[in-house]
Amino acid sequence: MNPNALLRPRFLLLFLVLALSVTVLVTAAWQAAANTFLLPQDQQFTNAGRQLLSISPDGSQVVYVANNRLNLKALSSPAPRVVSGTDSGAGITNPVFSPDGKSIAYWSADQTLKRVVVDGGTPQTICQAANPYGMSWGSDNMIVFGQGTRGIQRVPAGGGTPETIVTVQQGELAHGPQILPDGDTVLYTLVSMALPPALAWDNGKIVALSLKSKQSKILLEGGSDARYAPTGHLVYANAGRILAVPFNAARVEVTGKPTELLAGVRSAIPTTGTSQFSFSSNGALAYISAATAAAPNRQLAFVGMDGNVKPLRPISSAAFGPRISPNGKQVAYRDGAAIWIADLDSNAPPRRLTTTEPGEAPVWSPDGERIVYISIFNNMEALFWRRSDGTGTGELLTDRARAPESWSAVHQAISYITLVGPSGDAGDYDIWTYSLRDKKAGPAIVVAPSAQSGSRFSPDGRWMAYESNESGRAEVYVEPYPRTGQRFQISKNMGSRPVWSPDGTRLYFDNNTGAAVRMMAVDIRVQPQFTAADPVPLPVTGFVQPGGTIRRQFDIAPDGKQFLMMIEAPAVRPGIQIISNWFDQLRRR
Repeated sequence: MNPNALLRPRFLLLFLVLALSVTVLVTAAWQAAANTFLLPQDQQFTNAGRQLLSISPDGSQVVYVANNRLNLKALSSPAPRVVSGTDSGAGITNPVFSPDGKSIAYWSADQTLKRVVVDGGTPQTICQAANPYGMSWGSDNMIVFGQGTRGIQRVPAGGGTPETIVTVQQGELAHGPQILPDGDTVLYTLVSMALPPALAWDNGKIVALSLKSKQSKILLEGGSDARYAPTGHLVYANAGRILAVPFNAARVEVTGKPTELLAGVRSAIPTTGTSQFSFSSNGALAYISAATAAAPNRQLAFVGMDGNVKPLRPISSAAFGPRISPNGKQVAYRDGAAIWIADLDSNAPPRRLTTTEPGEAPVWSPDGERIVYISIFNNMEALFWRRSDGTGTGELLTDRARAPESWSAVHQAISYITLVGPSGDAGDYDIWTYSLRDKKAGPAIVVAPSAQSGSRFSPDGRWMAYESNESGRAEVYVEPYPRTGQRFQISKNMGSRPVWSPDGTRLYFDNNTGAAVRMMAVDIRVQPQFTAADPVPLPVTGFVQPGGTIRRQFDIAPDGKQFLMMIEAPAVRPGIQIISNWFDQLRRR
């Protein structure tokens, strides 16, 4: 055997590690080099479900929506000013500059598109329109704008009757149109409304359609809000990241692989596929960080049984369902439509686990080697798993499944909820299990017509705790597993989302009261027979756990002495990041 053949895998691994490290370092360096403009103390971004900002073509000024009006910040000026004429108090979205930078078009809550000169004045009505799904103002002095299920329309910037230039099929939605330099091709995002909104946008298709031939083709899959850059790239968004891919505008085709440029950029998902960034013709970039999303911001923290709080690291206000690893060193959670893994002992950037597919509701395997989660199979939610180190790809376990909840090492089984009723949290949820040994799924706890959820195998595998609303309100129960007909009600006056202590001698749950949420504890004995003491309130309160949701927003640490929780942190003053030479750096990538 050629000895060099043995070395090649090591060199390849080293190369990949170094390449990834360089990518992370360069991305971090770009973001660190950004200049930050903080909004005045009395301003907050408003109507964040649509585009909030736009940078002028010459990169000299930024317009943004705050306090329901347009505000203009010249990069050479220390303070912004209100664009007079837009301060009526009505809702405003989707500001875009004219190609000469002298005017701004936007949508107004009176259901019209309007334009106003940057110096302010009486706005001119362009046309009637619903709140756009993205908008752009082309060099032909035409404005193109998304109308969701009604496709894409365009209208002369001087005013007129909108013309529909792109239609969509039933169950589809169009977003973020832009006319490419050939004047014939419209670039836009197409999403399927069959997917949950939190997943649809990051699973979107970037499409190019010829207005002359009416022929369309898919350029990319797995993102939204694409924009053409004169560097020869398509720049688009996915799960809070901004990516770029080489693009030949003359042939209208992608010519390379995507590269991540920025992370932690604020998006409007699930309302729309908008990502809050804008770049000028000469290469300046303006964007809003996800860290300056709607106040308050959040932190992950260890919270002791005595209520003592130890903050660990900041976390996005969109983070959902944190689950601690078996060794207590990492946390997995959903943010946007992806699953992320973050260290608990550092502020290192989180690592995205689901890179090619959407994902939510992560649960660690008992050995920490795998994570089971929900993704999409045949346009429906299904149970997947993959290695927690990010290697390999997601593998389908069983379809028609909702959130995984617990993983028993004893039974080599995963409990999860499946929806058999109408829809949403008010539906008829049942608890099912999937056997990793038998490769089969089947019902575990079914009490029709009510909702069961929050299932947790006991550490010894003999019991299952869960929540049910069969009595008309949420209560916590325990049954033997597999079922024998015995059942014990644990909570006395509402209870939700149970977790066992690692030794199985205590059961914890919250009192399901929203803003006044509090953890409760119940001592459990299983010998000589199952008995449960009365619930005792713990001095653990004020953590993030919305009432009414069936998903648990906390976890218990492996040592059994503390909870991993999300807590509200002081608000970060909102601002806009500006990188002046972004195109130069993009070309060097």
